[in-house]
Amino acid sequence: MRQTVMHSQDRRRLPVWGILCVLLIAVFATAAFSIEPYAETPAEIATPTVAPTAVASSYVTFLPLLMRNHQHPYTVLERMGFCAAYGAASDYPALGGLYGLYADYSYRMTLPDIGDAEYVQMIMVRESIYGADPLGDPTYLSQAQAAAAANPGSLWIIGNEPECPYGQGARTPEQYAVIYHTCYTELKEADLTARVAVGGVVEPTALRLEWLDRVLAEYERLYGVAMPVDVWTVHNQILQEVEGQSGAGIPVGLDAEQGETYQWWNQDDMDIFENHMLTFRQWMADNGYRECELIVSEFGFLNPQEWFGAEGEAIMADFMETSYRYMLSATDAAIGCPTDGNLLVQRWLWYSMAHPGEDYRDDPNVDDSEIFGGALYDPFTHLSYPLGQFYIDMVPRLIAEFGS
Repeated sequence: MRQTVMHSQDRRRLPVWGILCVLLIAVFATAAFSIEPYAETPAEIATPTVAPTAVASSYVTFLPLLMRNHQHPYTVLERMGFCAAYGAASDYPALGGLYGLYADYSYRMTLPDIGDAEYVQMIMVRESIYGADPLGDPTYLSQAQAAAAANPGSLWIIGNEPECPYGQGARTPEQYAVIYHTCYTELKEADLTARVAVGGVVEPTALRLEWLDRVLAEYERLYGVAMPVDVWTVHNQILQEVEGQSGAGIPVGLDAEQGETYQWWNQDDMDIFENHMLTFRQWMADNGYRECELIVSEFGFLNPQEWFGAEGEAIMADFMETSYRYMLSATDAAIGCPTDGNLLVQRWLWYSMAHPGEDYRDDPNVDDSEIFGGALYDPFTHLSYPLGQFYIDMVPRLIAEFGS
């Protein structure tokens, strides 16, 4: 048996260390009982319309809530979710219990009835669209605060494709830095446990990472700290970036005419999809956000199924299952989320739960630009497309393979 020998000098130190420990315990105990409870009443809402040029002396910075940030591991169902551009989840009872995340591009005081799935609150950021401008419309932001207070611990995404010029955020990096700071601060004052996420750019290409680099730089310049982020989101649409043409366009505020030149038939290219995920996770790690979870907050097919010909249904079904399997299993010991087994992606939202199909091509009440592939249901009849039944059949297979 190994014996431990205590030198005489060590014996003389023991009473001193013991006294110090007692004093430290007493100090911390006193401090714990002297902390004032957090005030539940939201502060008065400031609505600046011009980005500040210097660091304000009265702003409040909240550190990311790391314990809220890492509710891992998720079950298979908790990882999978949907975007809903048409109708409501309650219109599709067959999907009940088969997904764990749901977003409808809005925020709500009273959450929708989606069973155990989590509703994603979203603040839109484009000026003069959807009637929602968090800087120019004090009512919009004050209502978001009220919704945050009424639903503690909710996930809040600030903007949908905030850099995209085509019907989405259309904000420069410098504008978005101010918007994010304003929303983050107001939401945290209403609910300290709120989980605040950066809105997903269309795809993690070089141009869009440059846009995000400028957001981070502007935030630190204005507020003197690194941008606090509880959760990162990104879209993984595979679209061309060409000025003035269809696709993702050029991020607002960047001086460029062309980025990636993906073609419409690349929508299901898994090599590109996987490279996007690795690229964005590397960017997160390089910027000090490796510990954050990552949600792919929109992906799927934006091209009509008819474009893919007779094999369209099979192509979309194969891409859905292949991409789900990838995100359930892809890890990287250097850049993956360390509290989730180094998985690259924690959760995702398929686009879309429901959308008009090509059967509505000649319907005068349906805009052709709104006919997308990848939908599970017809939003008008509420009947399932083939992909809807495929999803229902696929979920048990994934649970059996990857666990509950």
